[in-house]
Amino acid sequence: IRMLFAKNYTDNLSEEVKKGQKAKIEAGWLPTKAPVGYKTMGEKGHKIHVIDDKVAPHIKMIFKLYSTGNYSLKKLCEVMDEQGFKTRNGKRVGKSSMHRFLLDIFYCGKMRWNNEIYQGKHEPIITEELFDKVHSKITRQINAPRYSKHLPVFKGKIKCGECGGTITWAKQKGHWYGYC
Repeated sequence: IRMLFAKNYTDNLSEEVKKGQKAKIEAGWLPTKAPVGYKTMGEKGHKIHVIDDKVAPHIKMIFKLYSTGNYSLKKLCEVMDEQGFKTRNGKRVGKSSMHRFLLDIFYCGKMRWNNEIYQGKHEPIITEELFDKVHSKITRQINAPRYSKHLPVFKGKIKCGECGGTITWAKQKGHWYGYC
């Protein structure tokens, strides 16, 4: 009988937590920890997310740089490391974390919860247009820039007039040549 009561208690507790989370989402607030670039403020049960003035400029720069199409995730990690954007442990932010930042819809004022999008009441760090531009670049199948030691300016940006293929570049005898 005690096991039955314990099971009933945990099931009821689970339901109440889900109800509370749903209510908070519908009110426009994320019921979990805010992503990097935001601080959580307020008292237990009434916490809101506000922009972290130290980190938000870095997040904005990440989106702006990637939207140009001239940065791979690896190169973006290097550039942001030089700018002073680090993990909590003081290390360089990894490619997977950078990828997660660029896909997080929270930064443009919306929230994803249980695969549904909700409008948030928090202040966005970036515009929806910038997020959409970055999202289209990061989810594309081809023409994504790849980091190499010597990055040609027009890599992945010029198409052949005859066959429509992407022009590839190679450096031979100190000069850059394009090939179809």
